[in-house]
Amino acid sequence: MVVLSASIVTKGGRPIRYVYQPLEDLWLVILTNRQSNILQDIDTLQLLSRIVSDFCRGTVTEAEVLGRSFEVLSSFDEVVCMGYREKIDLNGIRSVMEMESHEEKIQEIIAKNKEQEAKEELKRRAKQLDTQRREALKRGQSDVYSTGMGSGGGYDRPYQPSQPVAPVVREDPYSSRTTVAAKPFKTKGMQLGSKSKSQGVLGDEDAAAGPWPPVSVIQNSESAAPPTSAAPASAAKAVDLNPFAPETQENVHLVLREKLSAELARDGGLAPNSTGINISGSLELKVAADSETKIWVNLNHGVSKGTIPASDIQFKTHPNVDKKAWADSRVIKLKDAERGFPTKQGLAVLKWRLTSKDETLIPISINCWPTSNDDGGCDVNIEYEAENENVQLHNLVISIPLPDGSYPKVAQCDGTYEIQTEETAVLQWKIEGDDEGVAPSGGSMEFHCPDSDPDSFFPVSVDFISPSILSQVSVDQVATVAGDEPIEFSSDALLSTEEYAVV
Repeated sequence: MVVLSASIVTKGGRPIRYVYQPLEDLWLVILTNRQSNILQDIDTLQLLSRIVSDFCRGTVTEAEVLGRSFEVLSSFDEVVCMGYREKIDLNGIRSVMEMESHEEKIQEIIAKNKEQEAKEELKRRAKQLDTQRREALKRGQSDVYSTGMGSGGGYDRPYQPSQPVAPVVREDPYSSRTTVAAKPFKTKGMQLGSKSKSQGVLGDEDAAAGPWPPVSVIQNSESAAPPTSAAPASAAKAVDLNPFAPETQENVHLVLREKLSAELARDGGLAPNSTGINISGSLELKVAADSETKIWVNLNHGVSKGTIPASDIQFKTHPNVDKKAWADSRVIKLKDAERGFPTKQGLAVLKWRLTSKDETLIPISINCWPTSNDDGGCDVNIEYEAENENVQLHNLVISIPLPDGSYPKVAQCDGTYEIQTEETAVLQWKIEGDDEGVAPSGGSMEFHCPDSDPDSFFPVSVDFISPSILSQVSVDQVATVAGDEPIEFSSDALLSTEEYAVV
């Protein structure tokens, strides 16, 4: 690529350097002073050229550039800000420009899940009626279509593959607040560092066809819970709906989300080879009324034990947000005061991330002790303890992988449990919350597993949600750009786990 430059002196005596290069039928030009670094100017020019070529697929023409002018100018603004070059590459530009609608994703997932739920419900009912017919014939009963069902049996019941027990699960306390149930855990999917894949909310049609029979939830009460149409896992692994959101929202509503990833050591603390605690967050603005689009939002950051100092967080604003206002006073507003925020759709205006070795941020610790016994199996004791007083644990689920073909016998359990048999067998320990849904600060579980070794029970995966985010970023005030008049607003926050495991 040929890069040219020329220098002129204006009538006012100001020297200007033109650095330019041909771009098919067009010319790409940047203006600098003579004292600027020519090598850096050339690098900037080439990056801008790649940006234009990336957005204008095929031939770069004037019509093509005009058609993608908004994206091109927003990308240029990420490269050069107030006359200075930003430290960013083409991949970084692509990441910034991929601002996706959170609400649109949720609606698509909900529509697909409703359709799949209906199909799975028909299959489940057909299978249930077939099982009842066979059981009624064996008992010699005439009422073949009797709908009465037993409690599902306990864990002392012998393994009978010819008569599988229909799975009985306990309904999640928040499942009624959402329209989608979550897919059961997979230990393979909880491996840290692996990419998550988009899965259906319910299991595959042949998920229960493995070597394990479905196993009922064992509860501490006398009777088991009634059967449900789907086995809900935690709400955190379903769509990103917030059960803690207010029932009514103001015309201006702000959504704060944080996802937590961490690898913990078996003896406590962070794993030796772990990168630390990884947190990624976002702030989404939703405006319902056209009269309240020209606004600014002031954010606040609380500081307490077990939270993140603001200086440690890397913030990134939307390309159309005034960066100077954000840097000076933590205010989110548009660069162009004449423009307003879009209505009736969510817009991610701020993102942040953090990687920290500070173990005070760990919300929950897991202590898993598998001990080999004389019969070739393992006696497993596992307990959890809430570590961060700023994080209330809701929908807490701890998943322990099981050896192939080994059937566990649970001796003690605080809460309920069930065995998932998709691809690999997993013992899911579900901790019930109080009246407000908050899990106890600690609990334990004991079980025996034949034909196993201690390493086969790792990694232990943990999943939960919380209405408190670790960064403690919150909305302090919303006001109009013209007149700074305060506006009523609502907000909700949700912390969820992405990949949190004991390795």
